Amino acid sequence: MPPTCGDGVVDGDEECDLGDSQLLCDADCTVPVCGDGFENFPAGEYCDPGAAGETATCNADCSLAECGDTIVNASAGETCDDGPDGSLTCNTNCTAVFCGDGVISEQADEECDDAGESVDCDLNCTDASCGDGEINATAGEVCDDGPEGSSTCDGSCQIADCGDGLLSLPNEQCDDAGESAMCNADCTIADCGDGQINVTAGEVCDDSGESAACDDDCTLPFCGDANSNFAAGEICDDANDNPDDGCDACFADCGNDCWGDSGCFTDAGRCIRFTCTDGANSENACDSCFGWQPITYDNWLMDGYCLDVSAVYRATQGYATMCGGAPQCCADPADCAGGDNAWHFSNGNNNYYVGPCLGCGEADNCTYWNNIDDGNYSRITACTR
Repeated sequence: MPPTCGDGVVDGDEECDLGDSQLLCDADCTVPVCGDGFENFPAGEYCDPGAAGETATCNADCSLAECGDTIVNASAGETCDDGPDGSLTCNTNCTAVFCGDGVISEQADEECDDAGESVDCDLNCTDASCGDGEINATAGEVCDDGPEGSSTCDGSCQIADCGDGLLSLPNEQCDDAGESAMCNADCTIADCGDGQINVTAGEVCDDSGESAACDDDCTLPFCGDANSNFAAGEICDDANDNPDDGCDACFADCGNDCWGDSGCFTDAGRCIRFTCTDGANSENACDSCFGWQPITYDNWLMDGYCLDVSAVYRATQGYATMCGGAPQCCADPADCAGGDNAWHFSNGNNNYYVGPCLGCGEADNCTYWNNIDDGNYSRITACTR
């Protein structure tokens, strides 16, 4: 009887015969060998790729192909296999790790991987954020100089520019994304007199101070606006055109006697008048004596009145002293007696006696004394229209 595979008798070319209960025998009665094309579970084979050596589902060692089994199966598209957890060089899908492969590799410290730049992910596989130092064009960034920004790149990752609403350029004092009442269009603090016409702040002109075409409050000059504009030819402006009230059509009815009813002009065009007053009444003496306005302590020291008025005094009185112990409202030097060197002015809270010293021959010093005097001693006071 010819040999028959499976009859339990090993004969002919048979290496084994399943019929004799030998479990380690292939169906063709040959000893199981991985790669012979016969799956033999008792022999530990879960598959057998045959002559192919491996298939997409079967490894060369006859184990089932699976990413993470540590066997690199090229037929299944694997380029590496470092086990189920992957590694620094191998992803958990058995491809080589590189930023931009679309697989987030925690071992390679990737925070994200969108296979290229996206709104949420930079090209270096870090989470996209303005200030991270990476320019992400997809997220609308045109620059990114880190969390502090720079003089050329603002905090929203846009090119820094006056008018962008961000205080970023070194020479910006403010930036309200355009002109505002507080900020000029050139990003400087808005202020009448800065040479910038700020319409939002109500300015109609700004010549960096008084000019023939612009008042010092940044309004257009006109006689009757209550703002004396000397550059425009006005000597005074009392907001009316009443004659014989000291200011007629913006020209003062001012005389040449600094003690008389009409007063006298200073070089700066101020109409002034001298009188005497005690400390306690220096704030209201000008008005109570003859209806003029007081030159205040601040006017005297800060607004140019001191040297302007003193020059007139020197021209008319030289170094004579006035008013020591004299009454208020004196109309000429003879009525004012003499003996005191100081001037009286009020700041609204206290009355001060200040310089220049009338009887001193040195250069005028506007703060020669600068002490408070709220008492009864008389000193000279200057008034204006």
